[in-house]
Amino acid sequence: ITVTGTTLIAMGTIIDAGKGNITAYGHCWATANDPTISDNKTSLGATTQTGTFSSLLTNLSAGSYFIRSYVTDGSIVKYGQTISFSISGFTCGAALFDIRNGKSYKTVLIGSQCWMAENLNLGTMISSQTASDNQANNDSAEKYCFDNDSNLCNSNGAIYQWDEAMQYTAQESAQGLCPSGWHIPADGEWKT
Repeated sequence: ITVTGTTLIAMGTIIDAGKGNITAYGHCWATANDPTISDNKTSLGATTQTGTFSSLLTNLSAGSYFIRSYVTDGSIVKYGQTISFSISGFTCGAALFDIRNGKSYKTVLIGSQCWMAENLNLGTMISSQTASDNQANNDSAEKYCFDNDSNLCNSNGAIYQWDEAMQYTAQESAQGLCPSGWHIPADGEWKT
């Protein structure tokens, strides 16, 4: 398992698919030892294949947990080894892990507010050669890179038009393109 802030990536391996009747597999977790599929779980669907798989758990509350993999044919459930882990919660100054693209961002505490200390770099690069090269409300995150150079997005972060950053809402403090649990600052937050 890999724990970053309030996010966990759990790995599992199906070593024998039996007769190929696996109806569900994934990970189950709880605050008590030996979790079952009656507790919290991911469900990665049916499979006839062997091999490794992963589950992504996000926004976990601070505390101690137990997790294990499982497979089921709908009547019998087989569990993997139980592993314990702890979530300490997010501490400003630690890296912020964005599960959408696997990037990490530095954070900084300014006064009583936690801010990203790096520019976001999420989405598909589009050209910014002409005035008509606008980001669009199309359910896809789009970004500009300085001089249309994707390497500059990787080193300096991306550039977004306001509507794209806000994800086409006028709601103050909207999440917009921000990682889970973060939001576009409201006017009052800039003035604190």
